[in-house]
Amino acid sequence: MTRTLVSRLLLLSLLILLVAGCNRAEEPTPAPTFGPPTATATTTPPPLPPPTNTPEPLPTNTPAPVATPLPVASDTPTATPVPSVTVRVWDDAGNPIAGATVNLSNAATGFAGSFATTEEGRAIFLGVDLSTNTYLVEVSAPGYQTAATDITITQPTTEINITLEFGVTGRVTIRTNLRSGPGTDFDILTEIPEGETVVIIGVDNTGEWLQVVAPAGEQGWVFAELLEVQGDLSTIGGGTIPPSSTPGAIVTVTVPAVTATPDPNATPTATPEPVTALPTRPAPIPFDATAMRAKMDDLEFVLVQTGGLLDRLALAGNGNCQEYLGYYAQIAAMPTYSEVPETWQGVYNEFQNVIQNALSTNEPTALFCIDGAIGQLSQFNYNLARNGINDSISLLFAVMAAADDLLGQ
Repeated sequence: MTRTLVSRLLLLSLLILLVAGCNRAEEPTPAPTFGPPTATATTTPPPLPPPTNTPEPLPTNTPAPVATPLPVASDTPTATPVPSVTVRVWDDAGNPIAGATVNLSNAATGFAGSFATTEEGRAIFLGVDLSTNTYLVEVSAPGYQTAATDITITQPTTEINITLEFGVTGRVTIRTNLRSGPGTDFDILTEIPEGETVVIIGVDNTGEWLQVVAPAGEQGWVFAELLEVQGDLSTIGGGTIPPSSTPGAIVTVTVPAVTATPDPNATPTATPEPVTALPTRPAPIPFDATAMRAKMDDLEFVLVQTGGLLDRLALAGNGNCQEYLGYYAQIAAMPTYSEVPETWQGVYNEFQNVIQNALSTNEPTALFCIDGAIGQLSQFNYNLARNGINDSISLLFAVMAAADDLLGQ
């Protein structure tokens, strides 16, 4: 019976093993036990929950951007440009005139505008009424004749050209200095050769100095007596007078007023002393190159004034004799020097020649005045004296340039 029981137990164990092997092949086969089975507590792990298949998120269909249609051109007309008139102002040589005053007007509509031209000679007027297409253009500029013309506007933008002719001009009768202001106290800007034509744009309050535009375009002042004026000076304004070359100084240009200073090289005195005899030349003094160069500037002024007084003597009789004799005496009083260095000897000799030429050619006129100026100054003596002054000024300019070279100026 025992064998039978054991056999059954073995069969039962084999059956269990077969079943278990089918379900869990990896678990070890328990060793067979003999005898009555002893119950053993086993810990059976809880069954694992079956894995869940998390579905992958389905792609969303993002709608493609829709192209914004381009605006379709409409039939709306584009903006009409603002009507305008451009005036270009030129001189006879084809150069633009800056600072010219351009007036555009229409009496019917009351339109009126005024602009100064730019550096390019241009003035622009906006908002012109095209319904009334005839306008008056007036252009003026210092030193030029005023121009006026009617224009017809047929286009929204119109450009016209106006050429101004020179107004009052002057021909240089003898080479002259162009200065920064109306007087010898002002700096010399350049020289204007004899025969050149300048445009006169201003007159100082004495009428003795004229503001001009030189042929090269530079503006400055020249002594009026050295110009042969063409035109009416009364139409010219006062000009622009810069500050004196000496800070704080006031320059008053009168005839024969001269700025006086305590310096030994002072400009000739303002009121010449009466002259009753021909003056003599001074005794030599020790040479001083800088002082001699300063005296050359003084002599230039005196010669220019003497020439002007000669013209008045010829026109107005003997009323200006004492003034003339005063300047004659100042020419004679120009210094002589001793111990002149060899390098300066040529310049010094030419300086003395200028003085002597002015004195000798003007001596007959000086004697005429000393003798009481009986009658009228003869044409011969006037021509002799005037030509002598002109020649002396021309020679003096060359001497001044040579002295400047030696001084390194």
